[in-house]
Amino acid sequence: DYHAGLPLPDGSFVLAGNFTCINGHDTIGLAKFDGSGSISSEFSSNIRFDGTVHAIVQDARGGFLVGGEFNASTLAGNYRGLLRVHADGVIDERFNVPQLRDHWVTAMVKSASGQVYLSARKLGEDIFREEEDKQAIVYRLDSNFSIDDAFNQASTLSESIDYLALAQSGNVVVASKNRHTPKAWILSNTGSLVRELDITA
Repeated sequence: DYHAGLPLPDGSFVLAGNFTCINGHDTIGLAKFDGSGSISSEFSSNIRFDGTVHAIVQDARGGFLVGGEFNASTLAGNYRGLLRVHADGVIDERFNVPQLRDHWVTAMVKSASGQVYLSARKLGEDIFREEEDKQAIVYRLDSNFSIDDAFNQASTLSESIDYLALAQSGNVVVASKNRHTPKAWILSNTGSLVRELDITA
């Protein structure tokens, strides 16, 4: 089954999930299709996801960031929560965001300038159980995939962030789909809380 998809400007699209074969083609974890729905022969992946992929974004270099609640194994090593592949699907072994090690990534969105916003929640010592006192935080990555310190979320929002979107103003819309108390917030482009939105389930 697949967990996340990303349409691309040229009409092609990328899928991520727990699969090893699509339409008779061996492709593990990630697959790229052309506009007609055929598997792209220029994209090859060998990533086994143990868990759920929540989001894919294409970065400014043409590669893809993949985030979720997963442990992923590749020939190059093991990854948790966030990884990057090049435009051809090959894992980027140099990609590393030390501050997000041992985090689940629950949502991602890319700005027109190429910056990537993501929400992440730190794991406890037991990698299969989240620490109850750890809150989800929104981060911004610059074009070099480093945490952008100019964006600093100072307000505690929720233990679960499920959606991120960017407004034309540059503000960041953050939402939690908790079925009991759904919530949404607007953050400025520096991370400060602009307002909390009232949502009635």
